This record gives sequence, C-alpha cells and structure tokens, in this order.
Amino acid sequence: MPAMIEKMAHFGAVPWHGQSNELTDPYNIETSIIESGLDWRVKLVATYCMAGNELCKTGYNAVVRQSDNKVLSVAGPGWHPLQNAKAFDFFKPWLESGSASIEACGSLEGGLRVWVLAKIAMETQEIRPGDNIAAYILLSNAHRQGFAVRVGFTPIRVVCRNTLQMAHEASKLIRVFHNRAMTTNLANIRDTMDLASQTFAATSAQYRKLAAKGISNADVRKYVREVFQTEKDTRTVEDVIRRYLLDPAAGSVWGAYNGVTEYLSWNGKPESRTKGAWFGPRVQTGARALELALAI
Repeated sequence: MPAMIEKMAHFGAVPWHGQSNELTDPYNIETSIIESGLDWRVKLVATYCMAGNELCKTGYNAVVRQSDNKVLSVAGPGWHPLQNAKAFDFFKPWLESGSASIEACGSLEGGLRVWVLAKIAMETQEIRPGDNIAAYILLSNAHRQGFAVRVGFTPIRVVCRNTLQMAHEASKLIRVFHNRAMTTNLANIRDTMDLASQTFAATSAQYRKLAAKGISNADVRKYVREVFQTEKDTRTVEDVIRRYLLDPAAGSVWGAYNGVTEYLSWNGKPESRTKGAWFGPRVQTGARALELALAI
C-alpha cells in the first residue's frame, strides 16, 4: 500500500494504485467501515511533564488510536474528536434513501486523516458530447487539532476521473470545527446540502459555457502560466499543455481547464494524489484555474 494511504476500500473501478478492498454493498456503513480499516476509535490521554522533581499535567491530551495505542497527535483541552463511525453516520440518511452510495473511503498519513467519498444518485451532466460529470459528496476529518471537518459537493469528470472545483459558494467544502456542537453542525449541513444540490446543474451550465468558448494554443499557454503564476514555460506548464492537446475538448477553454485539473489530479507520486487533489495546495490552484477560465 502506498505510504500516504494507510488503508482504503472502494466500489466500482479499482483506484489508480490498485491496492484497495472492494466493497460489495456501497450502501452498508458497517461493512464500509470494516473494509476500509476505519473500525477504530480515538481516545484522549492526558500528557505530563517534569517540573523540577514533580510530575505535572500539561493541560494537553494525546490523541491515541485505541486499536494499537498509536499516538496520532496532541490536542488542547477544547478539542473534541469526531469518531470514524460518526463521520459515516453523516451519510446514513443518504444511503438509506438510496440517494447516495459509498464510492471510496479510507485513511491517510497513518490514520491521521480520514475521508469518505459518496456518489450522489442523480443524472450525470453532459458538458459536451461524450464528456460528462457526476456529483459526489466528500467528507474529510483529521484526528488533529487545527484541522476542521470538511464536507461538501465535488464534481468528478467521468471521462478521466479528475476532480473539478465547484464554482458556487454554497457547494464548496464547508468547515466544521472540533467542539461540542460538532455533531449538531454536521446535521445542519446535511439539511442545507439538500438545497445546495441545485448548484450542480448551475455549475454544469458554467462548464458548458467553457466548452463553447474557443481558444488558441498561444492563449492556452498564457492561461496555464497565469494559473501556476509563472512567466516561464516550466516543466509543469509543458506537462499541462501536453495533457490539454490530448484532451477531446482541446481547442476550447474547457479543454484548457481540464488540462490543469487532470495535471492536479494525476501528476506526482501515487501516494500523494488523493491528499493533493482534495486537501493540499492543489485545491487553491484548481480554484484559481476555474476563476481564470471563466474570465476568458
């Protein structure tokens, strides 16, 4: 298993690294938790220090995985964990109604970060002939202070499985901080997301506008430089241009944008792709790519 991914499970297509347990029932939370290796809890253990010859509490707690007593992080007194099972409970109404199904779930960085990706049961949106996007819900949680629970919609381009950046504020990932109101906050988000699903169609309309806009090769190169904030034709710029020229939508702004998002989703070591596509600085680059594409 790649170092970044501790363990994961999937339904449908095998992930790019080929190492994942296959889910037979994408609507079953219990088996999804077990197959993804997330059937463990964390506990808070007081930490101590020596003050002279006296052992004193520091006021901080070690975040310990109970299954193997591994210390995942250290947190202050106001931090409260979101257990893995509770993260899955967020999806329960969606799964029981058949309005969503588990696509992939697992842990990264030795259990420090946990994620669940569910596919929404709605029709894919066609951006151009043979080029569709599907809607997903992504929840990520870190057993570490300073990292909020994040949940929201994300569209994925079916033709090459690259993640795209939603254009509307209502559908961007929402942050929920680790405090006593966390469970209630997640429930409220679930209610508001029922309404936010309308933005999927609206965002698809924006993508169709990109597909309808023509663009020259010179302007594509200029666009890519602006996205990656460079005035030179770097190796990254050339890689994106190569991906753009191979894209069925080459010749359009949609193709140029997809050249960037495919690079962000697939470039680099396999063990870093999941984290980079959803949680790292590539998220900000993807947002900038969309903003600049819409401005062309």
